[in-house]
Amino acid sequence: MPRLPCSSRRGSASAATLAIGLALATAACGSGVQTTDVAVDRTTTTAAAADPSDPNAGGPAGTIDFGACDRAVGECGTLAVPLDHDDPDGPTIEVAVARIPAARPDERIGVLLTNPGGPGASGIDFALAEPFPQEVLDRFDIIGWDPRGVGGSEGLRCGAGVDAFLDIDPEPDSAREQAQLDAAAQAVADECEETDGEILPFVGTRDVVRDMDLIREALGEEQISYAGYSYGTALGLGYLEAFPERVRAMVLDGVVDPTQDLAGFLLAQGQAIEEQVDALLDACADDPSCPLDDGGAAYDRVAVQLDEAPLPGGDGEVGPAELQTGAVFATYGFNGDDAQQLWQALADAEDGDG
Repeated sequence: MPRLPCSSRRGSASAATLAIGLALATAACGSGVQTTDVAVDRTTTTAAAADPSDPNAGGPAGTIDFGACDRAVGECGTLAVPLDHDDPDGPTIEVAVARIPAARPDERIGVLLTNPGGPGASGIDFALAEPFPQEVLDRFDIIGWDPRGVGGSEGLRCGAGVDAFLDIDPEPDSAREQAQLDAAAQAVADECEETDGEILPFVGTRDVVRDMDLIREALGEEQISYAGYSYGTALGLGYLEAFPERVRAMVLDGVVDPTQDLAGFLLAQGQAIEEQVDALLDACADDPSCPLDDGGAAYDRVAVQLDEAPLPGGDGEVGPAELQTGAVFATYGFNGDDAQQLWQALADAEDGDG
């Protein structure tokens, strides 16, 4: 099977939510955990300024003016944070934040910040999907935020060339295709340097970690609970390292190894994803509902077919990049029928339907 592109990966959604429910419930019953009721203004939340003598201070306090979100659940607002946390009086950018208040305020434990990974995924979209067991939704304010430069938060404006880059065959098998891929990647980098060069140094993990602490302050909380997935575990580990006394409980799923360099991380991740896709394709042989005789062979045939001639599909074409992206996302476990959807997509592609 062709090598798959690297992508964030999470385990089974049902297993993750069960683990979070158990872990957070256990933490609530543990010794020394404060579960006193906390009154939170559901319109505006403000925090006192951080102590400048505190070496772990996240920066100046801010205010989140919550209002209605563009969907039926939750409250949404923005928080101004320093562009450069080492220059707290300098320029600021807006970070978008969403909150789903605890369903049972009389039993409220505190806030649960969550990040789905990426990097680059919207924490607001994730939080407003209410991805936790009811016992967690009952007792925690669920807090999602779009990290700086992502989604509704201020930051990066570049990216016009990303779609073109993603449309290119991610597995070049000729010098021409490799040159095309390299040129598209360089075009994205050049565009971002031109339009956002002053911001790029301040969109790293450590910057987002310090934003997290300003969100905590603005919510008026002494501590946070946290649930992070994939790259979101790097944020959790970074926060735990920087602000250990401000962590009440933490659940990390699909943990990023903080000791690995980028090349090692991407290699290990790519190998793990390929193993999972192989497992999904091999499972076809034991499932009477699978429309394929051999999942792996079908994938290879479709990969060759799409490399030679992409199929029409949706608003554009389905080529090698879309095939590999779809296979990767099938490993995420978002739905109970991910394998069946992948098998059917391969069968449709062999029939000429993208």
